[in-house]
Amino acid sequence: MSGISKLYQSLWKGLIQPVRYPYSVLDLGNRIMYINDSPIMRLDFNLTNHLGETFILTLYLPCNEKEQILKKISIVVYCHTHNGNRIEGLPYLEQVISKKYAFAVFDFRANGYSSGSFVTLGWLEALDINCIVKFLKEEFKVDKIALWGRSMGAVAIFLFLSNTFRTQINSEFLKTKQPPISWASRSYIDCYINDSAFPNLKECITMLIDGKTNKKVPSFLISMVLQIVNREVIEKTGVDIGQVNPSEFVSDIKNPIFAFIGHEDEMVCQFKFYEMFHKINSIYKRVKVFNGNHADERPSSIIDDVLNFITEIFGMKEKYMLNRTT
Repeated sequence: MSGISKLYQSLWKGLIQPVRYPYSVLDLGNRIMYINDSPIMRLDFNLTNHLGETFILTLYLPCNEKEQILKKISIVVYCHTHNGNRIEGLPYLEQVISKKYAFAVFDFRANGYSSGSFVTLGWLEALDINCIVKFLKEEFKVDKIALWGRSMGAVAIFLFLSNTFRTQINSEFLKTKQPPISWASRSYIDCYINDSAFPNLKECITMLIDGKTNKKVPSFLISMVLQIVNREVIEKTGVDIGQVNPSEFVSDIKNPIFAFIGHEDEMVCQFKFYEMFHKINSIYKRVKVFNGNHADERPSSIIDDVLNFITEIFGMKEKYMLNRTT
């Protein structure tokens, strides 16, 4: 039983209390930097989500030759993985800036230097995205927004964009006498990038265990351990991992999407990923498979596809974007 106990401990802690990898503010770059001879200004903002948890949003903003921020800005917001942080998105900074777009990175709740004690694999992380989108659109007055999420970050975007999710979580908040969330309009999002979002959290965990144990742990035992783990997760976060089932929330999403997954992804079933993709109710959607697994570095060809898709959608006239929901 010691093996089961270790599996239980590693599962619940690995799920909701991942290691926070330290980094320095120096890793984020100078306040003014030059990329391809063009000036870029870095600004940091302290934001607070609906739960009262604080985090820092870092913006990289294109400037003119006088190092003044451009008046009309379109922005790409990168949403990191389960145990990631702001640094995860920086390898894409130069390519995004080269397209004359601003770039945003942040630490999700309970990651990096944000407050919050437990991760919820996208469920409450959707509130961080809501806070960022409202700030960018209503206060910073950006023109266009693309959300780019990987794994947990992609799940959080799905939930943020789903009206079904918004209704459900507001209902849950009312039951506990918490004020409902003031949601950003879904029409604020011009498009989103889905890098390997898991369609169902329990299935994702099962695939991960099977991969790490070479399928030596019987399925009934995994199911039993997951039930115990779930009780621990509910007690600590108030979130049932059985709820974190993005595939059940995507059918009312109409925003343009580009999705991709690794051919050898060991955590996300490719068939289920495609199944979820086809449920999305957008007339502008594309999906692609690349050679690699869940944690591999993304090939440059995929990053080129991402930025070309964003550029295409940003360039569309508003009358062609009327299918986006409020």
